[in-house]
Amino acid sequence: MKTRDICENPDIVNWSISQLLTLDNNTPQWASAAILTGSQEDVPDDYFLNLSKEALEHYEEIKKNNGTCELRYDDTLLSQAEAYLNLLTTGRIDFSPRQQDDYCFARTFVNSNKSLFQHITNIHQGLFIRSLIKQVMSYLRGVSESEYLLQLESFLKSKEIRFHIKLMLINQLGFEEKPIDGEWQIVKKHILKGSLLTKQFLESIRSSGWFDKLEKQGLVKKHITGKNKKLAHSCSIMFYSMIEIAPEPVLKFMLTVPEFENKPIIISNLLFSLKDWSSINSIRLFENIKDKRDNDYEFRFAHMLEKTMDYHLDWTVKILKEYVAEKIKIYVTENRSDLFGYELERVFEKLYKKYP
Repeated sequence: MKTRDICENPDIVNWSISQLLTLDNNTPQWASAAILTGSQEDVPDDYFLNLSKEALEHYEEIKKNNGTCELRYDDTLLSQAEAYLNLLTTGRIDFSPRQQDDYCFARTFVNSNKSLFQHITNIHQGLFIRSLIKQVMSYLRGVSESEYLLQLESFLKSKEIRFHIKLMLINQLGFEEKPIDGEWQIVKKHILKGSLLTKQFLESIRSSGWFDKLEKQGLVKKHITGKNKKLAHSCSIMFYSMIEIAPEPVLKFMLTVPEFENKPIIISNLLFSLKDWSSINSIRLFENIKDKRDNDYEFRFAHMLEKTMDYHLDWTVKILKEYVAEKIKIYVTENRSDLFGYELERVFEKLYKKYP
């Protein structure tokens, strides 16, 4: 904890929920803050994020009815107190950690030398148990790599484990920024052999470490250009997640990958979502699709140029001049009355204000 890097970037106030969840060893506190301050994004299933949503909903309801906020009964503290009293009176502890605040009990579970896999196969595998598994596996990964890998493989290959637990473990894997070799071996052996788990894994990836590994193995290219449309779609979901977290690997990949179905549309969507246009590869990609028009072209074109001018002013002015010349030609030959839409007018206004 003492050596953990803490984010000091003030721009995180503009980040998405998925980006915020990658900060400070995947703590949900930044995402919780975004929820409490009005973020309208879809929120993944997480103990603390669910509490934040619940708190905000309660506040809005009380505010609407001019009432008074009620204190929330804390089951976490009660469960921990009961476990501690049991330890004092019997010398034994029987406790299932359910979320991050149960860290000390997760450590106690691991130190008891119990097998998490065996424990889970002997109890009801309801949704509530996922927090226990997630917490213990996170702790194991840090203190005993071999035991962690043994437990992970046991969960993924067993027919006794319900699918929602396997899915949770796959999602947790996808967030690991620096995947270890043992994880990669398990992914190859138990996840990438079938299309269903491959699909779930691709859609879970939120780290450049996993993206780089899959790209170097040729798997990203294989699936995005392959005949399995579901896996191709899962790749596009991975791209949309990664363009917010680590855009450069995605930009480089899109520049080199052969043509595939819907490639111009995916590139357009990625660039539309891109916030940092400092990389020259973003401009190269833009050049690749700027002549491919659809009904939303001018809207997307203007939205992108609003951001490119902050990084590549001369290039932005050049592109605008070309587009204006083209529009004037259409205006004259077709006797059109609408030269520019509102979005492009806004680009000119911003450009004039910033660089008069």
